[in-house]
Amino acid sequence: MIKYRYCPQCKNKLDKKGPHFLCKECEVTIYTNPKPTACVFIVNKGKVLINKRAVPPKANTYDIPGGFLEPGESPSEAAIREIKEETGLTIKLLAIVGIYKEVYDGYDLINIFYAGEILSGKLTAADDVKDLAWVRIDQIPKMGFNSVNQAVDDFKIWHQNISSKKV
Repeated sequence: MIKYRYCPQCKNKLDKKGPHFLCKECEVTIYTNPKPTACVFIVNKGKVLINKRAVPPKANTYDIPGGFLEPGESPSEAAIREIKEETGLTIKLLAIVGIYKEVYDGYDLINIFYAGEILSGKLTAADDVKDLAWVRIDQIPKMGFNSVNQAVDDFKIWHQNISSKKV
């Protein structure tokens, strides 16, 4: 968790009040709620798209494409936008795989993972992605973040359940 020391409004020293910070001078409360993210397991012909991170934290580790929600954006809107920014693909969301907690660069996160499929676009690594690769679902490598590894496990179960329902 980020440790705030001074009030952004009046510059006086902040006091810790539970998980939040309080300015006794101007009565501003600095909330330290988790930051939301949205990520997508993009499925195509029995494979899933993974990426290698280009930037810290955990640069050069494997990850699932996604990122932070922008103000006013829903998780599904953020997922679609982030995939377009990082991969060049336009996607359709199929389901929520799960919601997980993580600590990222000192911030608590709530990570929302979706499953999705490609509608259009040309695959191109962009934004904070170093490289993209299609891997068989049963061969997804270890990811750089614990929550992503948990999501991979749940995604495999989701995909197996969906696959077994197809005739």
